[in-house]
This record gives sequence, C-alpha cells and structure tokens, in this order.
Amino acid sequence: LQTIFLGNITAQNKDVLEASNLLLFSFQENSFLISGDSIYTVSDDPWTAKAHGLENLTYNFVSQGDLAYLVNSSNGVVYSFDEQVFKRLDQSAPFLSQFGHFPFIRSGKLFIFGGYGLFTHKNIITQFNAATGETALQPTITKQNEMIPGLYKPMGQFTDNSLFIASGEIYNEDSPFKLNIKHSTEAWNFNFDTLEWSFLSLKRLAWKSEKVLKTPG
Repeated sequence: LQTIFLGNITAQNKDVLEASNLLLFSFQENSFLISGDSIYTVSDDPWTAKAHGLENLTYNFVSQGDLAYLVNSSNGVVYSFDEQVFKRLDQSAPFLSQFGHFPFIRSGKLFIFGGYGLFTHKNIITQFNAATGETALQPTITKQNEMIPGLYKPMGQFTDNSLFIASGEIYNEDSPFKLNIKHSTEAWNFNFDTLEWSFLSLKRLAWKSEKVLKTPG
C-alpha cells in the first residue's frame, strides 16, 4: 500500500482542496495533488506547484514500477507520467462510457475493466496502444451468457497474468434508472492466457490472488 503525505495544510493551500478535478496520488518517492490547472507536490513542505497542462477532466491514476498512466474517468484520454511531466498519448476524446472503471497495467500497457456510461454497465476490458494512440477491446472466448456482469466501481487486482474482480454496482432490473443501487456479491477471474472469464467463490479468490483487492483512484 502507498502512503500519501500531505505535509502542512495551511490557509494558503486550503483553497486548492476545493477544485472539482481533485486527484491525490503517490508515485515513486513523492505524493501529488491535481487541482484546477496545477499539480502540487504535497510531499514537499511547503507544497510546490506547477501547471500540469491536462485537459480539464477528472482522472484515475495507475502505476506499476516506473510506469504510470493517467486516464480520464470515463476512459479515452490517456497521459503518461514521467519525470513529473504529463504527456498526452491518445488520439481520442473522452468516451463517456466507462465511468467508475478499474484500471490496471499488464506488460507495460494500460487496460480498463468495466464502468458505467451511455445507460449501460460495462463488462468489457479495453487495451490502450500507446504506439497508435488508440483503444481496442480485449478479445475473450467466453460466451456472452457466461460473462461477468457489467460492473460500476468494481474492486480488482491484476496478478499472475489474471484479472480478479469482485463487488461493484450491477444493473438492477427493478430500478433501471439507478434509484435503488444493487451490489454484486460475486467474484470473477479473467485469464489472459486462455482469454476466458471464470466465476470464483470469494474464498477461492482470496487464496488465489494472495493480495488485497483494491479500488481505482
């Protein structure tokens, strides 16, 4: 687990915490806060700031080792984060189709599972190709009626070339306009070697992953 260091919150930087696009994350030896048009190194005391150059969107941050990506909350817009500088990688626009997704990195590439948008809960995995700036669907051989349900804000973990997913908000046919939220009690695994989804019990999931499932953000 990463630790976020906020340093001293003073009267001068309290206003920073009121922006609509707040994102707090830790990478390597530092902790950062995106707010408004700036990125703050909040592990510094006092905080240091500079313009980030990002589109004015909300984002999720995901990293693995020295590799880090920033992806907008509905998928589509992707930045790398290197030497505390963001670089736009995509040739796209916000998809508006995968809010509340789970991002992860596999073999250096950004993947996205699930989310909600355009009136549907998603059960897809997408893969971002930094070389082309394009996003594509991850193939699966699992039949549609045997697939994991579409999930909003799922918990997940990628390990041993498998994606483990549990919990999350699912479609409630008794309340199609999300007036009454329904949560999944199932756990699933996508194996990138076989390209298959498999239903798991929660007990088997805990044994298999040997890691705590985490939520994005």
